[in-house]
Amino acid sequence: MSRFVRWLLLASVVGASLGVSPAAAQQEDPRLFPQTGYRVVDDAFWDYFRRRGGIRTFGYPVSNPFVLLGFRVQVFQREILQMQPNGSVQMMNILDEGLMPYTKINGSTFPAPDPEVIKRQPQVGTPEYHVKALQFVKDNAPDVWQGMKVNFYQTFSSSVRFEEGFPDGKGEPGLIPGFNLEVWGLPTSKPTPDPTNAGFVYLRFQRGIMHFDSITGATQGLLLADYVKSILSLRNLPPDLDSQARQNRMYGQFDPRAGGSVSRPKDLPASDLTNAFRRDPTVFVDPGHGGRQIGASFTYPDGTTLLEKEVNLKVALKLAGLLRQSGITPILSRTTDTDVNSSKDVTGDDKVSLADDLQARINMANDAKTDLMISVHFNGVTDPTKRGTQVFYADGRPFTDRSRAFAELAEVSLVKLLRDAGYETIDRGAPPDSRLLSGSPLYLLGPSSDVIKRPSEMPSIIGEALYLTNEDDARALRQEKIQDAVARAYAEAIKAYFQKFPVA
Repeated sequence: MSRFVRWLLLASVVGASLGVSPAAAQQEDPRLFPQTGYRVVDDAFWDYFRRRGGIRTFGYPVSNPFVLLGFRVQVFQREILQMQPNGSVQMMNILDEGLMPYTKINGSTFPAPDPEVIKRQPQVGTPEYHVKALQFVKDNAPDVWQGMKVNFYQTFSSSVRFEEGFPDGKGEPGLIPGFNLEVWGLPTSKPTPDPTNAGFVYLRFQRGIMHFDSITGATQGLLLADYVKSILSLRNLPPDLDSQARQNRMYGQFDPRAGGSVSRPKDLPASDLTNAFRRDPTVFVDPGHGGRQIGASFTYPDGTTLLEKEVNLKVALKLAGLLRQSGITPILSRTTDTDVNSSKDVTGDDKVSLADDLQARINMANDAKTDLMISVHFNGVTDPTKRGTQVFYADGRPFTDRSRAFAELAEVSLVKLLRDAGYETIDRGAPPDSRLLSGSPLYLLGPSSDVIKRPSEMPSIIGEALYLTNEDDARALRQEKIQDAVARAYAEAIKAYFQKFPVA
């Protein structure tokens, strides 16, 4: 059994997000969001996004700009921005009848518009409308409701901060409440608990729904615009929403094979969805071990010792550079010789162990919503004669077929490019991880269990390109050209994967 496998087995025997943006140190372009792979291209959209609360208000972009019903738009998780003919930007009322008026989504039930509340709303154009409108919000968006601190009015009032609305510091603070009104509109319902979970309380506005969670104490807007994208694309569309939205004119309209990528143009005139949901692929690149975990090692006759954690990182950084050159966004678990997690109880078992470090890596990949995950390793066993190349994937997962395809592509590519670089490796194949631990999965690859608290959510592999405990493999791996070959092999496999399974 390899040292790496023993490490994973130990973690699984002893065995939440880190709260750190997975690309905080890597994001050179502030308009590109690796979390979703989309960029805010238009200057007007970008300016409005920043001046109205940024990610806090809109969430991440989940589309490229495209034309919808005659307007240039871009979909974010919570809102859809719409360019007006004069170049100004507004938010679409996504809860309107023609877009997404639905009240049952993904098992939750939201309040419908309440005619009684709507009847009491001040009318646009009446004297002192904004004063009356803000007072209406205060009267109908309580911070305390039935003994719970739901913070509806506080959430409304803190949506846009002064430094966001006026980044140059010059502006009238009294205008900020109007910006908040612009973001949310007026309440259109009373506070309403979810019928299946009294700890969830909702308040419907004209342009969004606030959600209070009594467990976390958090109040925030629901990711409603993301569901508009699901209706258009039929991807990640919950069954209950699917059944309600089948008569919606936007249902299943995104079809890259059709003219303008619109399936039924008569139902959706003046629209062009070409490239609306295409984006650069994203890959979570995990240099195994790091910090206190050195992995396998080999000491050469001259006394130099090569540590697996170091060569993992070198290859991973080379791979990240190659991916960027190919238009693929890499998200790395680490970029220096550090633990990914060293002090937080990520698994919730009241202790900090190797399982927390592994779970932290999974959490980063999941939170970044990457399309693939690759963990870069080099093998190590007690038998120094054992050598060769092997790639593992997990069976029994919803995406096993894709993980297997990725593993096979990586194995073939590694063997070929190592040979091209002058080193004849042994091809040990691309088996499922269940062959290693008497049927137990490896932590990074396996499904949810008593051990793995939150499983990976994308096709994933663990690559063991060579045996660091074998003299021939280790001598080869000491050469820069062999490290380069391994990185190129993974990059070629990733590109081949996305050619076979393009993202959208």
